[in-house]
This record gives sequence, C-alpha cells and structure tokens, in this order.
Amino acid sequence: MYRAAAGLHRLCDSLSGAQVRDVACRRDFEDVALTLVAQSVTAAALARTESRGCHHRAEYPCTVPEQARSIVVRGADDANAVCVQALVAVC
Repeated sequence: MYRAAAGLHRLCDSLSGAQVRDVACRRDFEDVALTLVAQSVTAAALARTESRGCHHRAEYPCTVPEQARSIVVRGADDANAVCVQALVAVC
C-alpha cells in the first residue's frame, strides 16, 4: 500500500470531524474505539518520513536506518486528538 501526505491529511480531517458521542451500547463503544484506532494509525503514518516494511510513503520512498524506532501514539487532552512521539532508537 502506498500512502501520500495529501491523502493522509484528508483522512485526518475526516476523522477529526467524527462525532464522539455518548456510549449507550456496544455498537457505540466499538464505533468510538475504531475511530480512535484510525486516528492513531493515520497520525503515526504521517509522523514516519520514510518507507518501512509494508508502509510505503510516496514522498519518502527509501528506508532510513536512523528512523528504526517505534512511534507511540496517545490520546491528547482534546477527545478528538492524538499525540505522536517517536522513541529513541535502541541498539
């Protein structure tokens, strides 16, 4: 799968517009959880400025050894936002 920044930004915009609603049943809980997962995966994809494994970026076709690290995505204060942090590579 190839990704480009423009498409990832459009997806971020669409996902940020998703309404977080009261969870009244299991289906509501699943909808909220899946939206948070989609936001997290999209944020991590935007944060990585290289192609690695099955993650191929149109703007960054090469693998960069210095970027061999995990990316942590966590919820932000805003219910519809996520924060991305790249961990330091450990050899």
